[in-house]
Amino acid sequence: MGLGRAERRLIVPFAAAWARRIVFVCALLVPLPVGASLSTAAPPAGRLRAEGGLLDLAGCDFGAKTTYKLDGEWLFVPGRLLSASDDWSGALRQTVPAIWNLGERGTGGGARGVGSYRLRVNLGAPRQGLGIRYTTVATAFELEVNGVLVGGAGRVGTEAQNAEAAYRPGVVRVDAPAGLLDIVIRVSNHEYRAGGLWRSFTIGDAGALFAAKRARDRRSLVFFAAAIVFALNALAIHAFRPRERSFLYFGLLSLAIALRGITTGEYLFVQLFPRASFELLIRLEYVTAYLAVPAAICYFASLFPDESPRRLKIALLAPFLPFAALIPLAPLPLLTGSMPYFYPVTITAMLAALIFINGRAVVHKRKGAGGMLFGCICLGLAAAIEILFASFLVQRTSVLFIAIALFLLSQSVLQARRLILAFDEVESLSRELAATNLRLEEEIERYREAQLKLEDLLGEKETLLREMHHRVKNSLQLVSSIVGLQANRQTNPAALESFDSLRARIRAVSLVHEKLYGSASGESIDMGEYVRDLVAQLGRSFGAGQSTQVLADVANLRTPMEFCIDLGLALAELVSNAFKHAAVPQGGGGAMVALRREGDELVVEVQDDGPGFPEALLAAGLRGASDSLGFKIVSSIARKHRGELVLGCAAGGSEDGVANGVAGTRAAGAKATLRLRLPAQGAEPGSPSTSHEAALH
Repeated sequence: MGLGRAERRLIVPFAAAWARRIVFVCALLVPLPVGASLSTAAPPAGRLRAEGGLLDLAGCDFGAKTTYKLDGEWLFVPGRLLSASDDWSGALRQTVPAIWNLGERGTGGGARGVGSYRLRVNLGAPRQGLGIRYTTVATAFELEVNGVLVGGAGRVGTEAQNAEAAYRPGVVRVDAPAGLLDIVIRVSNHEYRAGGLWRSFTIGDAGALFAAKRARDRRSLVFFAAAIVFALNALAIHAFRPRERSFLYFGLLSLAIALRGITTGEYLFVQLFPRASFELLIRLEYVTAYLAVPAAICYFASLFPDESPRRLKIALLAPFLPFAALIPLAPLPLLTGSMPYFYPVTITAMLAALIFINGRAVVHKRKGAGGMLFGCICLGLAAAIEILFASFLVQRTSVLFIAIALFLLSQSVLQARRLILAFDEVESLSRELAATNLRLEEEIERYREAQLKLEDLLGEKETLLREMHHRVKNSLQLVSSIVGLQANRQTNPAALESFDSLRARIRAVSLVHEKLYGSASGESIDMGEYVRDLVAQLGRSFGAGQSTQVLADVANLRTPMEFCIDLGLALAELVSNAFKHAAVPQGGGGAMVALRREGDELVVEVQDDGPGFPEALLAAGLRGASDSLGFKIVSSIARKHRGELVLGCAAGGSEDGVANGVAGTRAAGAKATLRLRLPAQGAEPGSPSTSHEAALH
């Protein structure tokens, strides 16, 4: 079975997380021999310091793994650029490494200006193949040994327009045929917040110093590559999963760490990009400092959103906005001068993040809180070492790389663990979904089987219902035939009239079942068609089929069986009465039935052109027809359906009896109007009050 898109999107970052862990472990293992060689090359701290501009190294072993730092008191002349042949009288003593303050020397220059350093090194015997190693001098310098210019960085000048700042760590070869080295360093600083010989100068075997320099460059390059892998991996995961903000912030933090590794220390950036300006180098260095801490805070907050309310994040990040604005806008002296103010902000923000985010996550036992706390401590340690190093309080940063490496490794493990847990959860949910789908398919299959059974039962029900209607119709026709046979044996006119009325009622009910037998639904009947057929049958029975007219204005009106039976019984009585009392026996006349709908009522009008209703009946209304069974049936049906029966004259006749309520001349033509309330749509038929027996009583 192939993996879905969602599963692939989880497997890819999971595999990438493990890959970056392997890469990082390899990156840690590569520099180990280098670190070991560097540790053996450094002499014990505090040995052989210069005093009064003189360092005595007579009798020292300059083997392949032995180096000596040129630390201690150098001669220093502020405000002048001197060589060894110039007058050094009045020179001051200046500790190296340390920053200068030219303002204290009476020059009024403060941190920016020029100065010259001098140190004599007594080797005790002629020496060949020596080397001097240097890292950074703020911000341009020239190195002169025994009157010969052997190295430097940038271009020194007493004025800013004549000087060019640069950081170029390196190693120069020197020889001491007379066993004495006269070292002069001319320094100019017009750009940075501090100047002077910041870092130690080291003397030793030239080959060993070059090897150490290459080793440090390789370590910086490997560290940069490993951090870039972390950054690109995290940013790639974020590109596929934009909602995972933690990968975005971790990628930005790793990118800042990677850039800082090549813009400080050995300044590998200037070796990779020789044409890059000093200003670009410094601004990149401050980018890595001023944006790394906010990225770290955002990273912590994204891992534990429940512990990082919006107000807390704003309070932690807001103080860094002014520093971020300085990076592209401020001149270098102002930008570099802001660093001492950045330190307390960084320390406060990191402590607050440690307490209020990571600390609360540990207390609330959030997943990954322990690993994040360890990583935060490592990052805090790295930040503390960086602050001490930038403040010139420490000269070595070996622990810095270890702390950053532990931080990146711990976060790699944390991210991998989070991805594994997420992948496990997805697998579990996938299994549950598969089981649910299987159960759903089984339910659907059972539903289909039940639906097929219901369809079969419905077909059987329709068949049985049709058969029932057919048999009821046949039975009613049989009863009608029996009644007809019985009527043929009668000679009494009253009895014959009763039999005819009974047969008409039977035909009305039988026709309902006949229509239902032929109906597609088997439950409702077309009202217009039913009335036409019923009137036609009644007309044929009374011999008046040719003179009967039906006007049915009830298009698409379908009603239930119970309503049709009631209407059929009422029509049978009214139409039979019209046929019996019309002028048919005199050789003419007929009846007309009109059917229409008015709102929620059905209006039926039956009229004939006979002599009309008796005046006494019109005067007394329905009360006068209480002895007639037919009028009782119609009146009962009208009451049942909340309607009424109105007797009157046909068009053209006298309506004195109807209008005035008193006996008058005999009316011409009879007219009966029946109004019935139509049943509501979807109403359940067949309550006890709707039975045919109730209509007859």
